[in-house]
Amino acid sequence: MEAMNHTVLVSEVNDFLPFPNVTNRTATYDSSVDDGASSTWLIFQLVAMTIVEIVALFSNVSVLIVVMKTPPLHTLTLLFVLNLCTTDLLHSLFVTPFFLASSGQGAWTYGTVACDVTGFLDSLFTYSSITTICVISVERYYSIVRPMVHAAHMTLVTALSVIAFIWVQAICLAVAPLVGWNHYVFDLRQTQCTYDWIAQGSGKSYVIAISCWYFYIPACVVLAMYSCIYSAAMKASRQVLPQPSPLMPEGQPASSPVLNGNTKVPMDLANGQKIFVITTADGEAGPSTSDGGGRRKSSTNKQDQTQKTHSQMSESLKATKTLMLVVGVFLLTWGPYFTVSTIVAILGMSPRLKQAIGPLKCLAHTSFAINAFVYGWLNRQVRLELMRTLRHYYRFICHQEAEGSDIELRAMEEDSKGLQPVENFYQFLERTATPDCRAASRNPKEVKSERENKTL
Repeated sequence: MEAMNHTVLVSEVNDFLPFPNVTNRTATYDSSVDDGASSTWLIFQLVAMTIVEIVALFSNVSVLIVVMKTPPLHTLTLLFVLNLCTTDLLHSLFVTPFFLASSGQGAWTYGTVACDVTGFLDSLFTYSSITTICVISVERYYSIVRPMVHAAHMTLVTALSVIAFIWVQAICLAVAPLVGWNHYVFDLRQTQCTYDWIAQGSGKSYVIAISCWYFYIPACVVLAMYSCIYSAAMKASRQVLPQPSPLMPEGQPASSPVLNGNTKVPMDLANGQKIFVITTADGEAGPSTSDGGGRRKSSTNKQDQTQKTHSQMSESLKATKTLMLVVGVFLLTWGPYFTVSTIVAILGMSPRLKQAIGPLKCLAHTSFAINAFVYGWLNRQVRLELMRTLRHYYRFICHQEAEGSDIELRAMEEDSKGLQPVENFYQFLERTATPDCRAASRNPKEVKSERENKTL
């Protein structure tokens, strides 16, 4: 069969070459070995993507089961995460198997109709997944930075309407190649049916429009939303939350309201006795010494301040890493793929780009496996429920109890009782706040116990 460049064949092909470049309807970008469609690469791709497929199935199914079986997690906050995991799971069930089969065979052997269907489903689930990620970033922004607006407008009807919009717009743009705006073709380098990157005329505008609508605009939105969230988290970490200090009777020989940069605040008790609470200049209440001048021990103060500074730097670094993970996964998995597709549509195909298409498509596919970890497993409550579920099934299957398992399970249950009904993204970033900020959301009994220990 003669290799053809830049053509679309509409004919039945009964015999396939080792790496045939045509099918009932196939984009022929040259199927020579120089295009990177070698047997070695196809084998590696098959093995790697099989692993990704297994991980995607397990991660998405686990998050869906945990959230659906746990009533405290039935909230609007996790409704979008459920939609994301559902979309990624559907892609893993109905699209990836054809991708793996084509990688193993080095050809598309299922006919024109199947090519159109798988191309449509791939576009549908991809568009829905990316839009959901964008919506999650906006929802998290309002829940953290503008909680009053979020509480007033984020209702079940609103959430369901947004999810309906996600699917409707994805369906409309996925159907477009079936009605003449571009067309679905089998690309050997991607080893699956997709819209034609090198289409001419209106087909080229579809490639550019899809790249803008499903990557460049969402990327700007995601970056903007999480930048605002990061700023809010850092601002909250610098806020001062005064804590009560040991009380100093009125008879202490410190008459000035300010002692060595510390503030001396008078307070009247119910029994008529007046006491003073001394708060340090940085807002942290500190113990008062009776050395006649009301001065604190400088060495202890410096040591505590140094430890606090190191703790703040460490926790701020955690916040940065968390947000970089959320943003980075989206940009790194989809950014190269849509960037190359835009370049190909505008400037045309080049030998180097031909070599990159296959690996970039595989990289994009990993998004369907990673999203469940980033948006599901990093939620502490989801993680606790998942551990509890896995432990239950392990004990049921093995008919045995690991030593200490009951104690650990009870500890997990007690730990989860102290949590809010659902962990929003601000609570998700709670571990990134400074100790002072975390004190505001801790159990009051724990805080009181620590204060009593410090007093002693």
